[in-house]
Amino acid sequence: MSFLVDHTAVIDHGKGVYSEDLADFTRQLAEVAAQRIATVGDEQYNDAIELQKFEVSSIDQYVNELVEEVADIFAYASIITLKAIALKRTIGENA
Repeated sequence: MSFLVDHTAVIDHGKGVYSEDLADFTRQLAEVAAQRIATVGDEQYNDAIELQKFEVSSIDQYVNELVEEVADIFAYASIITLKAIALKRTIGENA
């Protein structure tokens, strides 16, 4: 994923990001997500039959997993927010 660091949208951030570059960044990020489905997701959720785990999960199992995933997203958002505020504070102190 380090290739995203050198993406034009990241480099141009704060100087003016073109919509085309933002769309390309979004496509590349979506490709990372697709690759994770094909690799890590396949190992964790494909049970070697023709159906994916989510296809054979009961609604209770599916809802429980959904709640867990949303909780993880919330936790990651909190961590990213904390890191951004800490970075802002550090930059503000050094400005």
